[in-house]
Amino acid sequence: MAFLTPPIAAQAAAPEPVYWSFSNNTFYPNQCLTGGKTNSAGTASVFMATCTGSSYQKWDWRGEDPTNPSFLELQNKATGLCLATDYKNEDNNAVWASTCEWRPGMRFRYVFNSEPNSGGELMSDFTHPPYGDYAELRPTAAGAVYNGQFDNEWNGTF
Repeated sequence: MAFLTPPIAAQAAAPEPVYWSFSNNTFYPNQCLTGGKTNSAGTASVFMATCTGSSYQKWDWRGEDPTNPSFLELQNKATGLCLATDYKNEDNNAVWASTCEWRPGMRFRYVFNSEPNSGGELMSDFTHPPYGDYAELRPTAAGAVYNGQFDNEWNGTF
């Protein structure tokens, strides 16, 4: 006696991530937020470099934070690591890439400004008072990236 099994429906493929690039409109318009190569500690540096479109300059919004849904993790395409910052003081906080996890310093958002050619703000959820609710990323002339109470415009494209 033979048994017929019904065909198994194919599962839909997960949607491809939408990768973003971020250049700074305020000081360095041809410099993009770039993730470095992963080091032996499993983290990577984050810095500004000439925009080339490389996978190290592509970032994907991921995750879902039930405590603050307007902030997400920002994952680097090349390394798979997520943007991270610390909150040691009001200004000049370190920025790097680390294993993606929901912990303080790993929630970001991009808010587009409605003014023509102004870009938007790339900011982190600043969870430690008394510094306020959020902080913005800021590049330096040397290519470093810091997080703090700055006023910067970023051009986010996907």
